Amino acid sequence: MAELARTLFTYATLAPWAGFIALTMLAIVVQTPRERIVSGVGISMSFASLLLLIAGAVALGMSGESAVATQPFRWVHAGHGSIDLTLRWDFTGLVLAGVATQMVTLVLVFSKRYLHRERGFLRFFATALLFLGSVQIVAASPSLDSILIGWELVGVTSVLLIGFFHERDAPVGAALRAFVTYRLADFALVVAALLLETKTDATLFPVYGALPHDLGTTLIGVAVVLAASGKAAQWPLSGWLPRAMEGPTPSSALFYGAVSVHLGVFLLIRCAPILEASPVARAFALALGLATTAQASLLARAQADAKTTMAFASMAQLGIMVLECAAGFPRVALAHLVGHAFFRGYDLLRAPSALHDAHAMRAAIGHEDLGYRMHDVSSSYYVALRERFFTDHLVERFFLFPLERGAQILTLLEDRWVDFVTHASTPAPAEPRSTGPSEITP
Repeated sequence: MAELARTLFTYATLAPWAGFIALTMLAIVVQTPRERIVSGVGISMSFASLLLLIAGAVALGMSGESAVATQPFRWVHAGHGSIDLTLRWDFTGLVLAGVATQMVTLVLVFSKRYLHRERGFLRFFATALLFLGSVQIVAASPSLDSILIGWELVGVTSVLLIGFFHERDAPVGAALRAFVTYRLADFALVVAALLLETKTDATLFPVYGALPHDLGTTLIGVAVVLAASGKAAQWPLSGWLPRAMEGPTPSSALFYGAVSVHLGVFLLIRCAPILEASPVARAFALALGLATTAQASLLARAQADAKTTMAFASMAQLGIMVLECAAGFPRVALAHLVGHAFFRGYDLLRAPSALHDAHAMRAAIGHEDLGYRMHDVSSSYYVALRERFFTDHLVERFFLFPLERGAQILTLLEDRWVDFVTHASTPAPAEPRSTGPSEITP
């Protein structure tokens, strides 16, 4: 049964990638493919992956094993070292993969009508399948080395769908903001993986619990918390999440309500042994979770649109999950993750209909003001809420702007160096040979 489970999990992982490749080839061969074919490929591949995951989980349970491992191919080979794309399917990974696959299937069914006649219809379905394949890699990765592969691809798909309506400036700016934040989180994750390589030869997450309580382990734990905070929109790297609502509603439900934002929490759950060995990292995660929960809970009450309110509500719940991980309850955080993913995904998918229902209710009862009245709040408090306690301004002034200015200076120096080398290596043009009087033919 273990071999059967291994085979089923392999095909479950390959199904979304097969759908992504099929849609990509279809876009190349056919200029405007039928929406029915595009949606049929996307939904069928996602649903097939879900069925294979369920069958694999049943086979794994009947085998009596706690996990099975597959190794599709070798990712990097350099010198005496290599990074193999080894996938290890256990209970925690199956929970995330199951949630992601169910939500992708539901969102694709929803998008079949919601994105009807949109110019990016095929692009959305192909990106969603790429996202699903990437999340499954993250879910089944047994170490930080291999989790980086899916982690990066999830970030790419997230940025692509935030900027889905690229003909407008706001979605493009929001996508760039998310891209910069993701790069910070990715850098922290790379640092954590490199530090782990110098301290231990272990490849599985549970083995990380044998790390000593020293400065190196503390640095690894802090880097992991930073990587998780960027992906989970924790303070002060939380400004990108409300802006990410510039994407279409299905992508907002899938990425920033159900799956993508929870990957930071999932990383902390996987790295629970590292946090256990690093009290400083746990205290750091505790501080970030408290700050995020407090700030997001207040900001959610001062937003003028439904999607931004839900973004801050998700942020507050993510802060609570980080607190649960910092307190040493990863299983509680995993259960919280599952419940919040389905609830918030449904909440965002229901948002357009909820607004329609609210307008109908106001028209029926003849009331203009329902519920909370912001003019009852003191003006200074409202300004602070509207400006999100000026956190974004501080991050932009003291981090993003200096980083952008430094990049501009490096680009200028590079251009000048290239010009100098080009002019120095190019021989000067030869002077035309003058013709003397003795050489003139009479």
